[in-house]
Amino acid sequence: MAEAALAVAPVVDLGAVRRFELPDLDYHVSWFMARFLKAYPHLNERQAIGMLRSVIYQNDYMMLFHDNGVALAQTMSAHALDANPVIWERFVWARDPKNPSHVAACAQFYDRFKTWAKNQGINIIHVEESSDVPRDMIKERLGGRLMETVQRFARL
Repeated sequence: MAEAALAVAPVVDLGAVRRFELPDLDYHVSWFMARFLKAYPHLNERQAIGMLRSVIYQNDYMMLFHDNGVALAQTMSAHALDANPVIWERFVWARDPKNPSHVAACAQFYDRFKTWAKNQGINIIHVEESSDVPRDMIKERLGGRLMETVQRFARL
């Protein structure tokens, strides 16, 4: 009888991948802002926080986190003459890129990117733009096959 009266608290997996909400920025920005500003030197800290706040709730962005990593991907048109959108990984960063458990946990972000793509009918995800996750781990998460393209451009 006494056992039935005990409430069982739900188990929360702190390593689970979750979508960013505004309060999450306060916690995670402390460890990834320096890296963000190095990757995007044209932004100052105030602009970077404003940019991140603006994309958190936009449907064409997916910003994810867990305790030891953050990730951002964007849905966009491949080009004006192609009606099919694509997803571009913007970054997948581990809190400590030298820690194998942090990096392995960040590979989970690709599962979410894949599901997000399939739900939108998207069949191309551009990866390794800025990722701490090794190619083999990305390949495993996305179905075992990665293609490569070469782009040529002129810097003016």
